[in-house]
Amino acid sequence: MKQSEIIENLKNFSPTADGDWTEFIELLDKLWTTKNPERAYKTLFDLLIKFDNDYMECQWGIIHGIEHFGNYESELIDSLKFKPVDMTLTMLSRIINTGEKIIDNSNIDTLLNDILNRTDIDENLKELAQDCMTRLETSHNNN
Repeated sequence: MKQSEIIENLKNFSPTADGDWTEFIELLDKLWTTKNPERAYKTLFDLLIKFDNDYMECQWGIIHGIEHFGNYESELIDSLKFKPVDMTLTMLSRIINTGEKIIDNSNIDTLLNDILNRTDIDENLKELAQDCMTRLETSHNNN
């Protein structure tokens, strides 16, 4: 299967009526073996948004794959600006844990402030964003 077909199948994926994600896992496994899997990053971030309320181990498969291949920061920022969700904030949190304060020429504190000022996200997500901000400020003070 060509990479373009894998990406298209991922875009159109929905679990079966009984909640089976096997096809998704197989598509993701195939994607990671292709040349330049980062071509699928936008689609993968869109899937994290689409299935935000359907916690699945597959989300971690997306995150680990993206982090392994790298060069995803721009797509992460775009995704967080469009619609922050638990897993994209988790990815940002993991970046903060490395001591980074700027990603892809964007200040992380500005990005977090924008998220905290949004009215279209729930309080649990705002708490996660506030936790990220607190850790970011703590790391600023320690440096």
